[in-house]
Amino acid sequence: MARVVFLCLLLSVLAVAQAADQTAGKAPRLPLNDGRSIPALGLGTFLGFDEVSHYIKIKGQKAAKEREVENAVSWALNAGYRLIDTASLYNNEHLVASGIEESGVKREDVFIVTKLGTPEQRDVLGSLRKSLQRLNTSYVDLYLIHFPIAFKADLKTYDVIDYLDTWRAMEEAHAQGLARSIGVSNFNVTQMQRLLDNCRVKPAVLQVEEAHALGLARSIGVSNFNVTQLQRLLDHCRVKPAVLQVEVNLNLAQEALLNFTRQHDIQVMAYSPFGSLFDSNPAPPPPRVGDETLVNIAGKYKKTTPQVVLRYLIQRGVVPIPKSVRKEKIEQNIDVFDFELTPEEMDTLSKFNKNYRLVWPTFWQDHPYYPFEQSDKPGPNPFEGVKE
Repeated sequence: MARVVFLCLLLSVLAVAQAADQTAGKAPRLPLNDGRSIPALGLGTFLGFDEVSHYIKIKGQKAAKEREVENAVSWALNAGYRLIDTASLYNNEHLVASGIEESGVKREDVFIVTKLGTPEQRDVLGSLRKSLQRLNTSYVDLYLIHFPIAFKADLKTYDVIDYLDTWRAMEEAHAQGLARSIGVSNFNVTQMQRLLDNCRVKPAVLQVEEAHALGLARSIGVSNFNVTQLQRLLDHCRVKPAVLQVEVNLNLAQEALLNFTRQHDIQVMAYSPFGSLFDSNPAPPPPRVGDETLVNIAGKYKKTTPQVVLRYLIQRGVVPIPKSVRKEKIEQNIDVFDFELTPEEMDTLSKFNKNYRLVWPTFWQDHPYYPFEQSDKPGPNPFEGVKE
């Protein structure tokens, strides 16, 4: 009888431990400046397929291979992911919601990130509420300004809205509980400083204040802001951005931007974390997936070269959001928390930096708030031939 009782107690303890592990996920959590925390790695969901040009042609009205998004989200959550990144412009928020439901993981255990689209900056709260409806949730964990530049509905005509005004609307959503954290994406250092000089709520990740005040976004941040834009935002915001989401990989170290965010306690998320690792085009700089240096380091730890790259970013304090629609790759990408690169290996990998930007929308560079380097030969605007 005593043995039966002991076995029952043991099974109960194991069940509780398993349930706790299922709730927490595999990735450790990092603190944000607003008192919340973010998983150290997440799943990117841009379309769920690689045909970006197709997205442009269809103007985001439908996503091809829709099951890929739902399956990827469900597989990721069951593999231990707890951060899912999406955006209004991706046109897949409803598919992300379906994937979360199919996974069986509770909503409160998933850190959902979505973004304010470039044509939506005149109506932050209305746009966020539409995102919440598509995501089938009453709040998001992090709401980002996707770009510091704004467009009209045709996605090609500039709408010169000051991103500081957009941020103030984000602060309100944060205050109302619609966004638990707010931040920005694709801001540069100058833009970040301007934001910090003017905010009420400091960005937790790079973007948005009214949404934060309303509670629609638990945290707010920005995306694709440069340092100048960040500084301007910081100079005027009530809510400091919690997060900045930008491109970071072996080819694009973003050291100046990372140093700036560290000084201001803003967490960086990295999209395109693999850079040109899988690129068959010879133009982008190395490394590729079969690079000898990467292969040797990976062999030492019995890992893949993509896993080494993700580990490198994590040890730099960055939250990578790799995208994949293959179950085995999704599972591999989160299996990076059981080894640590040496300082010498980190230094070796840092030498791949060429300040090469994979995502470089030069066709927007004449916009006054364009956050990236200018090009002598800007590319054609892919939205020019799109009908409204």
